[in-house]
Amino acid sequence: MRKIMPGCFLLVLVGLIFTLTHANTTAPTDEPAQPIVRFLGSQACKECHPVPYKAWTGMKHARAYVILAWYVSREMVGEGDPPKQNKACLHCHSTAANLPVERRAPDFHIEDGVQCESCHGPGEHHVEKERARKEGKEMDFPKTADYSKPSEKTCKACHRPLAPHGTLKIPPLDYEKAWPLIEHEEEKNGLTPSESKETNGSK
Repeated sequence: MRKIMPGCFLLVLVGLIFTLTHANTTAPTDEPAQPIVRFLGSQACKECHPVPYKAWTGMKHARAYVILAWYVSREMVGEGDPPKQNKACLHCHSTAANLPVERRAPDFHIEDGVQCESCHGPGEHHVEKERARKEGKEMDFPKTADYSKPSEKTCKACHRPLAPHGTLKIPPLDYEKAWPLIEHEEEKNGLTPSESKETNGSK
């Protein structure tokens, strides 16, 4: 019996140490959970920004998802997932495709390619705030999107050398030369923001 006691004591000690080191020591917090900010799609942007929207529809960005059906796209992935189901492809050829479904509005379509929110961020709060403002209401949301000119870093997150694209021999992105090709500020397209809204039927 005396020989057993030290072993039992050791087991109890090990169990106590395990319990203490694996206990949930996270302090409770009263901070509210951060709300999910959804991607709405370029159609939502068109409501107040018809001129940039029209410019976008003529860009290659708007057709970025479509080209995943091309034969050369299927050749690039080889035996991997088909381009339209391939997360690596979708990351740059669509918007929010790899995010949980609750991050996308019900009428959001990844098939619309690289949309406004791909560069500017999810627009749900921005749209809600602007719609409320038109009704004379004020809504305060944390900033979740950036509506200024995308930075070179933002563009090069996708426009960079990628192994599967080697056969296409795409030259490195020259940010300063590339920007004028997709410039879509309302003032640059002949309308001020206020005139743009009036053209769209809202004042």
